[in-house]
Amino acid sequence: MKLTELKLRNFTVFEEADFSFAPGINVFIGENGTGKSHVLKALYAVLKGVRVPQADKSEAERWQRERFAEIFKTDSGTPAAVKSLVRVGEGAEAASLMVAAEPQSETRLKIASDGELVLDSQNWTGRLDPIFLPARDVLAMYEGFAPIYDRHRISFDEIYRDACVALGLPDLRVADKQFADLLAELEHSMLRGTVTLANDRFYVDFGAGKHEAHLVAEGLRKIATLVQLIRNGSIQPGSVLLWDEPEANLNPRLIAKIVPVLHGLAAKGVQIFIATHDYLLSHKLSLIAEHHLDPEITMRFFALHRQNILDPVEVEAAPTLADISSNSILDEYAHHYEEERSLYQPEPEEDEQNEQGEP
Repeated sequence: MKLTELKLRNFTVFEEADFSFAPGINVFIGENGTGKSHVLKALYAVLKGVRVPQADKSEAERWQRERFAEIFKTDSGTPAAVKSLVRVGEGAEAASLMVAAEPQSETRLKIASDGELVLDSQNWTGRLDPIFLPARDVLAMYEGFAPIYDRHRISFDEIYRDACVALGLPDLRVADKQFADLLAELEHSMLRGTVTLANDRFYVDFGAGKHEAHLVAEGLRKIATLVQLIRNGSIQPGSVLLWDEPEANLNPRLIAKIVPVLHGLAAKGVQIFIATHDYLLSHKLSLIAEHHLDPEITMRFFALHRQNILDPVEVEAAPTLADISSNSILDEYAHHYEEERSLYQPEPEEDEQNEQGEP
């Protein structure tokens, strides 16, 4: 299954936004508060809200409403749990979403300002297999998290619960040979260790004995999480991987190494959605697209931007970052370069200019 399209109307920070996705890698950039994570969560909530086997309309709406409430962590204890997802603004009386995928699948829904969620249509023919990795590490919180989430009201959203459930799946009986090279890169070059699950707790062995995940650097835990999800089949050809800020807590050297891994996953049939603030990650991915590096995949870059905090967010899309005009990451790096250059190469003083015969 490949997601092809998302349309948002009066949803959170968006008044009207259309996204046309690449089957390979989709990258979202923009300043804080421009809705990058909201796009990923909207996609994930729709996918997790599809009932298999298909339920009757009222049950399907209830389930979909619960997913939006739990994934966006709105006030899920009230019947109008999702009303806060409707954009605050003139004429914004209801929000609507449309998500489409191949083959011949889509969800269309509306959220009224009173919190009522109505499914206009929901028809899916492909396998639903989304994985969402939040910016914060989940490997160390794995122990007992899912049961606690299911029984108690806690401040984490459902994405963390789902990620822990996926992590806890046993390894595949027969390893997927398609991912052998990527696992080798992740384990031997990046993690430099192996991941094991014992007594409901994750450990990483760097060659001199096991270390509890809590004692391992968070950046390395993120790599270990990716290893575990590939080994147990949670990430496989046909999966949809949504990853919020992969660069969080990663050293630039690891960020550079994660890029070819993402490239490799996409080449093997994983559709990837990334929200990032990182120059190195976003521009190294763009270089793959700009120079058509093998194995060739399709990418799409989305710049989310607005002039003022109360303005609706606008979307600019292109196949490479070089074609994006509203690149807040590059703009700030260029500003830093100019500031640094001015410190090392100060402008000549006025009297020096006069000595040179200038008026």
